[in-house]
Amino acid sequence: MEDQRILVIGYGNTLRGDDGAGYITSLIVEEWNLAGVRVLPARQLTPDLAQDMSHADCVILVDAFPASHDDASIEVRRLSGVRDTVAASAIGHAGHPEHLLEMARVLYAHDPEVWLVGIPARQFDLPNWLSNNTRTRMGEALAWIRDLIRARAETAGDRLHA
Repeated sequence: MEDQRILVIGYGNTLRGDDGAGYITSLIVEEWNLAGVRVLPARQLTPDLAQDMSHADCVILVDAFPASHDDASIEVRRLSGVRDTVAASAIGHAGHPEHLLEMARVLYAHDPEVWLVGIPARQFDLPNWLSNNTRTRMGEALAWIRDLIRARAETAGDRLHA
């Protein structure tokens, strides 16, 4: 597998309203068709994604989170992992972003820069469409992702047409 500088993993259940925001966001990033950027839409985080992470310098994980109010903002944080956790424990709980990062470190001796982009969501039931607020926040998440990709490309001296 060819190394990719940036890996975007958007995950969530598109059949449960706003829960699909991360998945749908990754599909939009995929449409940008940027060199050096690989996109993996996923229904959930699974252990095999640690191997994909091991080929990237930077990983952006995108997911919805339950928001307590309609005007909640996107949440962006850099993950540091769970270095003090025993490796076997990390392997058993790959559904958490921190554990997936730890798996990449332990199993593949790779420590990429990992960002978690949370999109506020309020509607997790049927129907399978996004609420207006979540759509707006998806736009903010996409702008943040685009800015990070551009900043990394400028640092590397690349030209991206994003």
